Amino acid sequence: MINNERGSALLLVLLMCVVLTVLGLAILGNTLNDAKQTSYREEDIVTIHEAQKSIEEALALIKVTFDYKGEIIPLREHNQITDDFLAPFKVEDFTYNGSPSSYVIYIPEDTPFDRNRDFSREFVILTRAKNSNGRIVEFSQKVYLSAIPSFLYYAIGSSKTLNFNGASTILGHVYARNSLVIRDVADYIYSGPQSIDTAFPYIKGEVVIDQPNKKFVFKNNEYLLTPTTAAYYNAESESQIEIGEIDFFNDVDVEKTFVDKYNDIALTNLQHPDHIPYTNPTGGFEEFTITIENAEDVNFNQLIEDNCNLYNKCSLIINIEDGDSYTLGKDLTVPMGHWVVINGDLLIQPDDPSNGLTVDGNLLVNGNVTIIGQNLKFDSTIFARGKAFIYSANIQKKDETQHSLILFSNNGLEVTRINEFDQYTSENEINAFLYTASDATLYGVGSKVKINGGIFAEGDLFVNAVRGEVEKNSSTIEYLPGQIDQKSLGKETSRFYVNHTPEILTPAYSSSKAYNGLPRTTSFNILLDRREFNRK
Repeated sequence: MINNERGSALLLVLLMCVVLTVLGLAILGNTLNDAKQTSYREEDIVTIHEAQKSIEEALALIKVTFDYKGEIIPLREHNQITDDFLAPFKVEDFTYNGSPSSYVIYIPEDTPFDRNRDFSREFVILTRAKNSNGRIVEFSQKVYLSAIPSFLYYAIGSSKTLNFNGASTILGHVYARNSLVIRDVADYIYSGPQSIDTAFPYIKGEVVIDQPNKKFVFKNNEYLLTPTTAAYYNAESESQIEIGEIDFFNDVDVEKTFVDKYNDIALTNLQHPDHIPYTNPTGGFEEFTITIENAEDVNFNQLIEDNCNLYNKCSLIINIEDGDSYTLGKDLTVPMGHWVVINGDLLIQPDDPSNGLTVDGNLLVNGNVTIIGQNLKFDSTIFARGKAFIYSANIQKKDETQHSLILFSNNGLEVTRINEFDQYTSENEINAFLYTASDATLYGVGSKVKINGGIFAEGDLFVNAVRGEVEKNSSTIEYLPGQIDQKSLGKETSRFYVNHTPEILTPAYSSSKAYNGLPRTTSFNILLDRREFNRK
């Protein structure tokens, strides 16, 4: 019995020794493996850092190459600079060459940008690096060189002072170059200038106040200076506006852009069909114009079709001989890359209000532009050398894939009588980006304005708004019962509502006519896509 117990104890001791030995070997092996993996990770970190450093070098090279020092250069020259820049990089021959890091830059075959029409470019930076154990890591970075004007990045903005008078609702970023003023009082004009108590604005997005080292904010005439946030109030009790910063703002010169595009058209246009009634003066750009003897008898689409069929040129410069105004009442289609120029005022108003009309193409108007009516569809950029008026209009997208209207005016912008005194169930909307080179004052008091897009003024911009439902009496505008406590009403009931639609900033939008009518810019925005990592 004693011998059996001694034998069992011996076996138990031997078993414990085996178990401890196995555990010890496992721990030792795991420790060695961890040390090895730690060494690999440290080497990988160094290698990844080198590869990322190469991407930063390539980005710096792109920025320096395409910095045109504030000059607008021809598209042909821009293409030549692009070709010369890419010439040293041969992606098909790219291999790791033994240096700490290396990279190539190329334009992918499926790029959405047409170099024959568009200044924007899509680049891919491909970089590789090798660590001491022979491991190769590869990064790829998409870089968009965007020629889109900076104002399109914002729901609303001003190159001077932006004034929010009352309870507007802004969904998107806000830009104020000099200062931002917010009040809980809205001004309006009805039997003379008047005002009405309301709530503060609701802003969902960053507010950029583009002043070095200072952020100027005024609240009910009280001066505030804050580095990061500005206090205000709204119906949801959110009490902060986030103050953001930008590297630069790419301005638009409406007058210069108008002349630039006009000159491009005149220098490339050909003579027009003989059967179209026009006079053809000699000298300068006038030799390329059509002077219409009777504006009511003109069919724009027929002019364009005949001109394209005979001469393969589709841009027209049209003078109105009898008077200085032309009414566009039927659908208009202008081929991609071409323009219709009106030397006079233009009224866009459908002949048949029930059917509306579609403007599919870009226009230059050497005068005022007025847009009136329902069921208006646009894929269009319009430059007006005068003032832009939008009255009682419902401006829609041409289709679900394209944005609607980009409207530039040189001498002012007026948006009024939209859903005038209607209750909030009305669905009249303006799908557009609106830009003016001067001051602008907009009202959402009697009118109810909803803009899907954005608004920008080079001068001071004043936005006046209340919430809920209103009615007019003999001399004033008043709230309906239950609407007086403005702070209790939701932001969605604001009578001036801007919802920024950022699809215009995406490469897919470059196929639209409105995008191709955008003004040339003196500098580019550098946009970075997600950085991809691959271990070879």
